[in-house]
Amino acid sequence: MSLPLDTLTASEALRRMAEGDLTAEQLIRAVIGRIDRFEPSYNAFLFRNAKAVDEAVRLDRMRASGRKPGPLFGIPVAIKDAIDVRGFATTCAWSPLGPGGRLNLTPRRDATAVARLRGAGAIVIGKTNTPAFSASTRDAGTSWAGDSYNAVDRDLIASGSSTGTATAVAAGFALGGLGAETGGSLQNPAGAQSLVAVKPTFGLTPNSGLAPVATSTRDVIGPHARTIRDAALIMDVISGYSLEDPKTLASFDRMPANGYVAALRPDALQGARLGAYGLGWSGQPLAPSVLSAYEQRLGQLEALGAEVVPDPFEGTALRTLATPESPDLRGLETIQDDFDAYLRRNPGFGVATLRDLIDRAGSDPFAEGQPMYAMRRLQSDTPAGRARKLNAFLAAKRDYLAVIDSVMATARLDALVFPQHWSDVPTVGSGARFPGLTTPILNVAGLPGVVTPAGRLPSGSPFSLIFVGSPWSEARLLACAYAYEQAHPGRISPSLTVAGLAAGNDL
Repeated sequence: MSLPLDTLTASEALRRMAEGDLTAEQLIRAVIGRIDRFEPSYNAFLFRNAKAVDEAVRLDRMRASGRKPGPLFGIPVAIKDAIDVRGFATTCAWSPLGPGGRLNLTPRRDATAVARLRGAGAIVIGKTNTPAFSASTRDAGTSWAGDSYNAVDRDLIASGSSTGTATAVAAGFALGGLGAETGGSLQNPAGAQSLVAVKPTFGLTPNSGLAPVATSTRDVIGPHARTIRDAALIMDVISGYSLEDPKTLASFDRMPANGYVAALRPDALQGARLGAYGLGWSGQPLAPSVLSAYEQRLGQLEALGAEVVPDPFEGTALRTLATPESPDLRGLETIQDDFDAYLRRNPGFGVATLRDLIDRAGSDPFAEGQPMYAMRRLQSDTPAGRARKLNAFLAAKRDYLAVIDSVMATARLDALVFPQHWSDVPTVGSGARFPGLTTPILNVAGLPGVVTPAGRLPSGSPFSLIFVGSPWSEARLLACAYAYEQAHPGRISPSLTVAGLAAGNDL
């Protein structure tokens, strides 16, 4: 059947299936047809689920038998390669772990977040591309499968590291997906491809079953979606305490009693006090095109009842807390211990430690010229040595939170609202990194952010806002973003191409 997969949302698909106007099988077949047609031009996936139609048929039969459908019944989702999906190799997009490599890391069970999605009725349509070991915010060019492309504009970088998930959701190859972030990897691809993303508070969503960069300190799993409501649907499913991930105990009593979807209100901006971006945050001036667009969007927020507070961080020490090094690696000292713990979760891998994995793979990702070379100096021979190296991260986290908490309280702010990126999305081949504005502060401090599409810049580049708040404020941020989205929908529906020629989007 014909479905407008360039614009269809998960919420709309769920409504149509509830009304009997659409089946899970019809939805999955339409998505597969779209992938077959356009995927060669975008390279979003590393692996596709050959059993997706069978899973959809089973769900339709369960519904017909009177079983109550889950909240994500039949929704096709894309999962970043670094997140375990039972029966699919987790390759970290690194050649020695990919097809033809010396090791095959195929998990026997899902990551906790994936298990929760499946339990809610979602269908994993495939595992998505990423830079090797998630070690780039620009693109997936270091992947064994080659780069992925921006669904909005192939001439612009797709950004990373949750590159393929963003491409898949933007292109209509899935109606939602999971990415993971250590230093902008959810936010930046959403900003580059006109998507919603939720970068959760550290500890809100379990990251067990995630091939880590820093699961003990910074890594979070979160959604890419087409609308705020769709992102809230996924957050309702994946958030909260998991016995396997003890740090999620911190989320107890921190989530809205009736869920994130129930907290969405079209009038949420009325009376809200929002802190605006200024040089007090990072010292990075906005490009003229971004400044003009941002000022216009601030006017829209004010017209919806918000009170905008200019540069609330002016005169604070916030911008001086950043490290002069780029990227900011504080907190990543745990990668050896975190990777060892990840491997222990998967005894079927046949490797017990990161050192063992490197020896068996016959290649060292920390060697010069390899994807993790920048992190080589963080390694230590002893757990005690690695713990001592965390002192700089813990001090930075404390200092960031102290300033931000003080400003939020003193200025009586409900949230901050910034441009997600300070200049146009860079073009492919420019060598430029993605110009994100909120990393690494959100990642070191463990704060939440909600990326919201806000149209285009004069160049045609996607433009997005990001709502940022105190720890555990996802419900408020989602509500503010929802109110803005309802009044000013800004997502760009891409016109996909086949072999460089524009093609119709209905499948």
